[in-house]
Amino acid sequence: MLAVDFCDDDEQIGLLIDTAVSMVEKYTDHILYYREQVWYSSLKETAISLYPIIDITATYNNEPTAIGIRYGSLTTYVSCQCGSKITANVGYVDNSFIPSPLISACYKIIAYLYENRINYTATLPTDVQILLNQWRRSATI
Repeated sequence: MLAVDFCDDDEQIGLLIDTAVSMVEKYTDHILYYREQVWYSSLKETAISLYPIIDITATYNNEPTAIGIRYGSLTTYVSCQCGSKITANVGYVDNSFIPSPLISACYKIIAYLYENRINYTATLPTDVQILLNQWRRSATI
């Protein structure tokens, strides 16, 4: 774990926290913090692989429009009028529901990035990959 007894690096550690969360989210497709994501439909279906999805709506010319939702094993497919704005509220609303291995991976990444800030390599450490592999939604093993 990262143990820092002074506040000189607080800003840098804040950036490392954001980076770690982003890395875990991109690697697993689990969105750790609740937020709104927007897509614009240009095809028959728009694929959403993020998890968890709280709700999905669509608008066309700023008016609500009908949508069809089809669930795949790891992806949600949304069909609506071409050119519609699709809005999905995604992420864990209550942080206590975030799986603990995802939080642990964030801690490990933060410590790794802080300790290796001069000689950083742009890959996830092996122990973090092992921790996260079971939570990956878009990868096949």
